[in-house]
Amino acid sequence: MGAATGGYGPLVADPAGKLDLPAGFHYKVIAKAGTWGQAPYNEPFDRLDDPGSPPYPTKFDGTGSFPGTQGGTILVQNHEQDAVNPGAQFTPVVPKTTGAAVYDGSATNAFGGTTNIVLDVNANVQRRYVSLAGTIRNCAGGVTPWGAWLTCEETESIISGGKRHGYVFEVDSLGRRTTGAPLTALGRFAHEAVAVDPKTNFAYLTEDASGPNGLLYRFRPTRATGQFGDYAAGGCLEALQAWTAAGNPIDDLSQITKVGTSLTVKWVPVLAPDPDGTDASPSIRKQFAYPGRPATLAAASPDRVTRSKKFEGAFWARDAAWINASYAKKADLPASVSYPALPPTVHDGQVWKYQPAAETLTLVALLPSHEAADDYDTPGVFDGPDNLCITPHGGALLCEDGDGLNYVVGLDRQGSPFAFAQNKILFQDGADKIYREFVGSCFSTNGRYLFVATQDPGIAYAVTGPWHTV
Repeated sequence: MGAATGGYGPLVADPAGKLDLPAGFHYKVIAKAGTWGQAPYNEPFDRLDDPGSPPYPTKFDGTGSFPGTQGGTILVQNHEQDAVNPGAQFTPVVPKTTGAAVYDGSATNAFGGTTNIVLDVNANVQRRYVSLAGTIRNCAGGVTPWGAWLTCEETESIISGGKRHGYVFEVDSLGRRTTGAPLTALGRFAHEAVAVDPKTNFAYLTEDASGPNGLLYRFRPTRATGQFGDYAAGGCLEALQAWTAAGNPIDDLSQITKVGTSLTVKWVPVLAPDPDGTDASPSIRKQFAYPGRPATLAAASPDRVTRSKKFEGAFWARDAAWINASYAKKADLPASVSYPALPPTVHDGQVWKYQPAAETLTLVALLPSHEAADDYDTPGVFDGPDNLCITPHGGALLCEDGDGLNYVVGLDRQGSPFAFAQNKILFQDGADKIYREFVGSCFSTNGRYLFVATQDPGIAYAVTGPWHTV
């Protein structure tokens, strides 16, 4: 589905010990969080070009790429922060005093948000600044055809003072029109990512949740003129319902194990898109029936839905929404399904392609489960795809948030995975030393640079090389 079999060849060890890449590829650092000034790193770090020059915030996550001036690029980068005292290894947080739009002014929480990084045509940094503050756990998001980034809160928290979180916010890539107001019609749930269809301006949204597993949503805006602020005018939120070609219901995507399988899709209405999270107004995923649903919850919708553990990345390309389901461990499988001939099955990642024109959802890649072997520290074992992007060169790149080593994983034309990059930075989290996840993969408009980062201790790269060779 893109790169030739085998990808770009074996990875070459980085003398700096940060990012291994194939021969011919190289990187430059475009953002380095203030965490790098702490032990055990004790390295130079970057600062914001905001009043007081605060240190650049850490916990990098989903990132959108937009055309800048004279061939340059503007990146809007998420920061998956929450409380003000998360531990020194997860600081600095996103400051609320720069003049950027602030949703929640709490002094003790809601220290996530977004920053903008302005680059020239050669990926040299011109400016870094806060574009949204006062949000919680900005995980991934999605670009829109009108030049905005939709940043997603992966939470359903209501913090002190009754401030509700769990929303999508619209961030202007040019830093001018961001209001900090939540787009409540897109739902209140543990958002992960968004893919927007430029033909209809419909949005497809993923939910990273469990107990029960999350849903895939479609948002149909009331106003679809393709302008900033359209989604604030409201619309209709719907949830995925999938069937086999023979008409058998699929309750959970872990039931599908054969690459190439296409499911027929329908969309059913969400009863209450902005719930309180109480029994009377339960979370959206709990508004539909599932095994063990408590009798104390408000009556369930009569419609059936299709769930998945760890709906994660979403990306629009080639007239389709590309979607990751990160994994399904044994404990994540539903207790029962409506069509037991296709039993729920463990896996370490699925990549799906939803084509609105055909109303089909097709499995394009499957990472087999290594849960029983527990060999996630073995080179070449891939698991936990999170953020993803479809490259301008025809391939797919998946950012691992895995249980051991972490890679940027490419997919060849057969849907088989290969290593494109490996994170070699050991992150000190208390007594533990771990390789943290890759995040934020996206390309410059001219296709020359891949932008990708590792979440902690927070470092972002511009990668270039012989993309044309496969």
